[in-house]
Amino acid sequence: NNNDDIDESKIVQAYIKAVYAPVHKFDIPFLMISCYYPQLLMWLSSLQQSVHNFRFKMLQTETMLRDPKQSMLALVCWVLSDEQQCRNAQHILSGRVAKL
Repeated sequence: NNNDDIDESKIVQAYIKAVYAPVHKFDIPFLMISCYYPQLLMWLSSLQQSVHNFRFKMLQTETMLRDPKQSMLALVCWVLSDEQQCRNAQHILSGRVAKL
């Protein structure tokens, strides 16, 4: 699920319009205040423009639950941002998982 069909800029604009420009405070669509995805996209959009080397990662529950070990490794590698350290982490994680 790479969500290539989602136009994130449209979600950000819809969130900003829904939350910051309602006629009445009860006009805010429930989806915009009950789902974190639009809020996270808005922060991502804002921070990427103002913070140098800003990195942001969203994790999908479905993906994490489908393959937790691989998801954790991918997250560790993303945090480390170094190919050699990623290989070391993969070796360590696979060794520890095998012993459990």
